[in-house]
Amino acid sequence: MLHITNGDIAVERMRDGRLLGEYLPWRDVLHDGPVPVTGSLEELSAIRVRYLAECGYGEEALIADQFRSRDTLLARHAEFAEVVLWFEHDLYDQLQMLQVLDWLGRQAHRVPVSLIVVGTYPGIDRFIGLGQLSPAQLVGLLDTRIAASRDHFGAAREAWQAFRQPAPVALAGLLTFDVAPLGYLRDAVLRLLEELPSAENGLSLTERRTLAIVAQGVERPRRIFAEVQSLEQSPFLGDWSFWRTLAVLTCGPEPLLAVEGGRAFRHPPRDPDGPAFDDQRLKLTRVGHEVLENRRDAVRLKTFDKWLGGTHLVPGAVWRWDRENQCLIAPS
Repeated sequence: MLHITNGDIAVERMRDGRLLGEYLPWRDVLHDGPVPVTGSLEELSAIRVRYLAECGYGEEALIADQFRSRDTLLARHAEFAEVVLWFEHDLYDQLQMLQVLDWLGRQAHRVPVSLIVVGTYPGIDRFIGLGQLSPAQLVGLLDTRIAASRDHFGAAREAWQAFRQPAPVALAGLLTFDVAPLGYLRDAVLRLLEELPSAENGLSLTERRTLAIVAQGVERPRRIFAEVQSLEQSPFLGDWSFWRTLAVLTCGPEPLLAVEGGRAFRHPPRDPDGPAFDDQRLKLTRVGHEVLENRRDAVRLKTFDKWLGGTHLVPGAVWRWDRENQCLIAPS
């Protein structure tokens, strides 16, 4: 078997549980940065490598080698008797699952593909991910796998293409699309759309929660992150991605957050993840209070440059999300 899953922690559990086969961790934060329509997996991988390197997640050559090894092993899928996809219910995993299912569904020589998609586990009140499970518990899920059907491949192809379009119209359309074969997909898509600037104040849901938590007196980066995560029904955001969110909120001529003492916000991966990092104390600025109270618009306060899948949000082309009515607002 070829086992494809969301990252190294799950692979470590598989190895410890002596699960037979080869393991392929799908290391990519697809909800973060550009994921446009491309002609091949290799072309998209090159775009992702450049973006991740620009974010400081590693040397570009090293990241490129990791993606090349990943894509090469996936291309060997026909050598295996079965491909098993192990993913969770959250946005991070659902996007990875879409990418892999779409690619596998396009291959002429398709081997049997099975799905293990987990959103709960007996005895765990708040299931977050496969990393919570012991090796024995994880390996025990193998018997619960289901065969990927034509409906699974079709839904994945539709959703993956929608995610990569230059406007999020098709993505929002997935909320009314029959994605029943992929049971957790609708909630993941909705959570992704909530990362668009809001109709009320131009903040994404993560940004709004962050400002509200700091307004309550939580100051240190790791504690802010933990509080934001606690509000997520299905946590998906990694800490390094969140530090970049904090950095954006502290930048610009009218920042919404400020580091006590007037210093610039310093954060991993470019700066050490040591005691000095969490000694930084963040406060809401006056403008931050005004935005949080819907009296100012965050989109108009900074040079907007953000990707959501294939949609590039830049000044004059900022799509928004109306959370109350669950609908898009086109750039005006």
